[in-house]
Amino acid sequence: MSENNMSRRNIHRGRPKKRKKGCLIFFIIIIVLLIGAGAVGAYFYNNVVNTVDVIQQSRPEEQVNLRDEDEPDPAVSRIQNKEPFSMLILGVEPSANDNLEEGQSDIMVVATVNPEEESVVMTNIPSNTLTEIAGQESEGMIREAYETGGLSTTVNTVQDLLEIPIDYTLTVNLNGLADIIDAIGEVSVTATETFDQNGYSFVAGETYNMDGEMALAYIGDIDEAIESANRQDKARQVVSAIVPQISQINSLTSIPKLLSSLNGNVLTNLSFKDIQTIALDYRQIITNVETVQLEGNSEMIDDVTYEVLDSNTLTNIQEQLKALLEQ
Repeated sequence: MSENNMSRRNIHRGRPKKRKKGCLIFFIIIIVLLIGAGAVGAYFYNNVVNTVDVIQQSRPEEQVNLRDEDEPDPAVSRIQNKEPFSMLILGVEPSANDNLEEGQSDIMVVATVNPEEESVVMTNIPSNTLTEIAGQESEGMIREAYETGGLSTTVNTVQDLLEIPIDYTLTVNLNGLADIIDAIGEVSVTATETFDQNGYSFVAGETYNMDGEMALAYIGDIDEAIESANRQDKARQVVSAIVPQISQINSLTSIPKLLSSLNGNVLTNLSFKDIQTIALDYRQIITNVETVQLEGNSEMIDDVTYEVLDSNTLTNIQEQLKALLEQ
C-alpha cells in the first residue's frame, strides 16, 4: 500500500472503537486438549465426533486459492501430510442475534506452522489496520472485512495484506470464553494491575478465583475495551489458567459440559482427522511459539484512528512468513 493510498479520501468508514489486541494460540491448545483423541478417552469418542460436526465450517467458496492448482485441496491434506500450513484465527464479537458468522473480528491472528522446522509464528494484526478490503473499492479497518463480507472477505483481505495463502480458519466467539470457564468451574488468576471494570475491582498482586463473567471483566469488556497495554497479556493469563484445568478434567459431568461450551462459540474448517493429528503430533510444536506484531503509526483520518503499517516492517514480515510456508 503506498503512502498516497493511505491518505485517500475514499476511506471505508467504520465505527470508531478503541484498539483491541489479542493472541489466541491458547484457544488452539484448548480445542486440541478437548477434542484430541487422547484428551478425553474412548468413552467420550462419540461426544467428541458430534462436537466436531457441530463446529465445522466449510472453506469459503469465494476464497481465492493461492496454492498450486495441481495440489490437492490444501484444507484437507496439509496438516495430515506434515506440510507447512497457515491458519487464520479470529476473535469475533457476534452480531445482535449472536450469529458467529456475522459481526466484527476484533482479534485477528495468523498462525504459520512449519512441522519440519518445528516452528510456529503467530502474527497479530491490529483490528484497526488500514488496508484495502477485498472486493471493495475503498480502504478501511481490517476488522470491517468480516462485517462486510464474512469469512471469505476476511480471508482474502488477509491473504492480500500478508501475501501468503490461508489454509485453515478458526473463529472464536469472544464472549464464549465465559462459557468455557463456567463449564470447568473457575480459574485462579493473579491481577497484574489495579483497576475497576464492569462492577469488579482488581488489585495488582491479588489472586482471584474467577468465573466466566469476572474473567471477561478482567480481560476487558468486549464492547468498550479498557485502554491497557497489557490487555493481550491478561487474555493469555486467563486462558493459560484454563488449559491445565481442562487437561486435568476427569469428571463424567464436566467433559460433556465443556464440549457443549464449544457449540456456538467456535467454528473451524479443521476436520476431526486434522485435530487428531494436531493433538497427537503437534503438541510440542504449538507450545513453542514466536509472536510477531504488525505495527506502524496511529493516524487520525476523518476523525477515526487507524493503524497505518510501516511498509518496511510489513515487507520483512511477509518475507518471513513466505519462507516459513516455503512459498
